[in-house]
Amino acid sequence: MGHRTHVFDCGDAFLSSGVIVDCVLTDLQMPGRSGLAVAAELASRDRPPRIILMTAHADPTLASRCEKLGFAALLEKPLDSKLLIAAVEKAIRR
Repeated sequence: MGHRTHVFDCGDAFLSSGVIVDCVLTDLQMPGRSGLAVAAELASRDRPPRIILMTAHADPTLASRCEKLGFAALLEKPLDSKLLIAAVEKAIRR
C-alpha cells in the first residue's frame, strides 16, 4: 500500500505525540482513553483525521453513534484484512 504508519501503546500516547495523520485506526476499548474519547479529542482539532473504529462488540447503537460522529468506518473483530485495507483507502481519499 505504501502508507507510512505509526503505532502507539494507547490513545494518550498518540494524542501527546504531535504526529499529524490522515487516518486513525483505534480500538473502542484500550488502556487510558477509549477510542470514542480519542475521536472526540481529534474532532476538536483544525483538520481532524478520519477515524476507523474497531471493536469486538459492535451493535446498532454503536454503529449509529459512529455514523453521527462521522467515523470513516466501524469494523468488527476479528478484522478482515481486505475490509480494513478498503476502509483505510476510502478514508484517506476524503
